[in-house]
Amino acid sequence: MSKKEKTEQKAMEALAKQTPKKPTLEGDGYAPDGSLVLDEWLCPRCKFRYELDYEEHNYCPNCGQAIDWSDME
Repeated sequence: MSKKEKTEQKAMEALAKQTPKKPTLEGDGYAPDGSLVLDEWLCPRCKFRYELDYEEHNYCPNCGQAIDWSDME
């Protein structure tokens, strides 16, 4: 791969990280009414896990992916 191609690839990756993506929500327990309790979110790019109630970042601290929290309660 040429230097120009590497530079273009890095620029495309950086642009993709700036486009907000929805996180994956996960839970490992149930509320008394039987509903799933969502307590973690995963970065859509690197799949790093974060606590939902304490770590709602606009960007993933691990990889820099922009996070789209719209439509989330």
